[in-house]
Amino acid sequence: MKTILFVILLIGNLSYAHDEGHGPKLGDQPKFGGNVAAVIDKTEIKKGTKAKMLYKAELTKSNKNVVRVYLYDKDMKPLKLDDFKKATGELLFKDRKTKKMTTHEFAFTKKGDHFEGSLPTKPRRPFNVDVSIGQESKTLFIAFDNLN
Repeated sequence: MKTILFVILLIGNLSYAHDEGHGPKLGDQPKFGGNVAAVIDKTEIKKGTKAKMLYKAELTKSNKNVVRVYLYDKDMKPLKLDDFKKATGELLFKDRKTKKMTTHEFAFTKKGDHFEGSLPTKPRRPFNVDVSIGQESKTLFIAFDNLN
């Protein structure tokens, strides 16, 4: 009986997975207390954790559902946003009634050394935030998964 309960709980937790992540797994310490993730070329999403990391990013969230994204080089040194264009985000979480993943799009604006945006709704936990940022002729992608 305990084994069956354990398996049910394990399967329930795995259902929140988000394509096993995008880009290599990182162990870097955040500079602002957020979550650090790899920045990859959007064309490499299907490679999952084998996608080539171009930069690193940190996402922070305030109590008022304002999210900030800070960009870093591979050594966690802050990047200037001059080379980056428009950024958009997607909030993803499981709907309480339908139990299906719902997606809510939102925009970011440049604010000095970071991108800032407001989540369109209060997310159910755990939730994911996917960020797309234009750079020259390509689009960068960052997946912040299993956030609380």
